[in-house]
Amino acid sequence: MDEPTAVLQREDRAYTTYANWPDPGARDVALKLAATDATAPGTLTTGRRPRAKVEQSFVDEGRTVHPDTLVADPDTASPNRLAYRSPVLTHDIRVSGRPEMRLRLAIDNKPDANLTAYLVDYGPAGATAAPTVVTRGCQLLPVE
Repeated sequence: MDEPTAVLQREDRAYTTYANWPDPGARDVALKLAATDATAPGTLTTGRRPRAKVEQSFVDEGRTVHPDTLVADPDTASPNRLAYRSPVLTHDIRVSGRPEMRLRLAIDNKPDANLTAYLVDYGPAGATAAPTVVTRGCQLLPVE
């Protein structure tokens, strides 16, 4: 009971402790999915979405397409995933707590489906290192 609620190891391997988690100093940031084309990757924005509504779709091939393939090359359209990237970040950010997604979607030809979302760090602009999956979450979605 005398230990801190959270202990984080930083990039430089130093440890930081927090009495509460999520960090009370953190603030929520809502990012919106924005797309201007039915097949091209979209963007994450804190601003307004484009006025025109664009319907995007993909075919789930999760049993045959490895997760590393799904997160690779996010600027190229793929029939097996949708990708939305933020602009290049001008400073480091920290996720405190848990990311949350709210989506409106339709599932065709199945009684239910698993939806998985990945939060991925692609590194600085021009980086050639493999992307890093920061976290992922999945949800079984029953069709109503």
